[in-house]
Amino acid sequence: MVDYLSPQTITDVVADGIFAQAEYDSDFNSNLGSIAHVDVESAGDSFVVHFKPTFGSIFTANAEQVAVLNSAQGMLHWTSPRAHQAHTSFNIPEFEGDVPYSPSLFAAARTLHGNRPALYAPQRNGETPVLVLDTPPPTPNSRRALTHGIPYLLPTMDIRRALRAYAAATGLGIYETDTTISFSDGTDLTLEDNLIKCISGDFSLDDFRADAFYFNVEQQLLFDALYPNSPATPTAQFDPVTSLLTLFSQFEAGRPALTVHAMVLATVRDDTWTWAWASNLPPHLQQASLKLRETGAHLGIPAFLYPQLPVSLAESWGVLTAVKPSLQRWIHTAVPLGDGTTGVLLFDHPELRLPTATTDALHATLQTPLPAELDARQAVRSYARLRGVNSSFDQLEEHAIVHAPEAPIHVTFDGDHHLLRTELPV
Repeated sequence: MVDYLSPQTITDVVADGIFAQAEYDSDFNSNLGSIAHVDVESAGDSFVVHFKPTFGSIFTANAEQVAVLNSAQGMLHWTSPRAHQAHTSFNIPEFEGDVPYSPSLFAAARTLHGNRPALYAPQRNGETPVLVLDTPPPTPNSRRALTHGIPYLLPTMDIRRALRAYAAATGLGIYETDTTISFSDGTDLTLEDNLIKCISGDFSLDDFRADAFYFNVEQQLLFDALYPNSPATPTAQFDPVTSLLTLFSQFEAGRPALTVHAMVLATVRDDTWTWAWASNLPPHLQQASLKLRETGAHLGIPAFLYPQLPVSLAESWGVLTAVKPSLQRWIHTAVPLGDGTTGVLLFDHPELRLPTATTDALHATLQTPLPAELDARQAVRSYARLRGVNSSFDQLEEHAIVHAPEAPIHVTFDGDHHLLRTELPV
């Protein structure tokens, strides 16, 4: 546990261990794989745990009892002297005697005991010892710790505290500025509003946004023109049982409704954006968005890993645009799901796809202001590829030609990768 900033609450203690525990768990799970059976032997206060993987040899570890859970009463009793010491040192009431159980106590127990893996070991007498395994620490890898730990961060946790605690637990060096944190193993982070926005790597959230930006603008503009949606004149109805979205035209009386299969990307309620995989929606409505979490873990995209984001931040980060290339669904709409919750849906249908590119449509789309933080060259190159036309750049990438069907579009960039102007031949 971090020792240069005393914890004030149980949440601080959990934050102190969140990344180190995620790294432990990732290493433990990758070494053992799927576990078919766990056997716990006890002799007095000593425990030995045998893990039988689905494939491979049995792994055996000694374990220490740190608490006992009485599930029937919903109470946890501390047996570890470290809990009493933490109560004495930090005056945190949850570390003394019998306390109402919550999952945070399990995570806090691990923090007090070196962040090592832990498990519940139900006994025939109705008690459930909480055991911490005696296993060696993994080799520190801050990128792995971050991508596995971010989904478990709570909005009330101090992100800098959690990152400093990870560095202290693993012995990594840490270097801070007002908006960045760097670890000595080479991982750099960008912070915004007590959240990790960017983890250094080959691909970033802004890369996803740049790749999607212009194509998304044109595709969404077409859909919104065909099916303008408003609370007064809704054009969409969603069936959460079948995942079918029915669209009604506002312009052509008698035109048959269009039914498409939609994926629930996220829900919005009380100014909070919640990814579907982290929501209380039925499992079949969460599945599609799980791919997004996997992408976030693989490429180190924090925005895809946080269970929730403030709506204002989700909008400024452009997450709705960023997800579309990965999920290969380019049209979105919002529908009510009940209880004041709005569902954000993604879908596709042949009747809604863009027609063959024209010079005028491409040129008009390229007039759309691009957010300053995005690389305009990347955005133009991706847009041309997605619209099925070629693009070419000069050696310095200060000028490009989008080879549109009727006439070439000339695009000029400045030295900071911003788009300066687009021109058609006179």
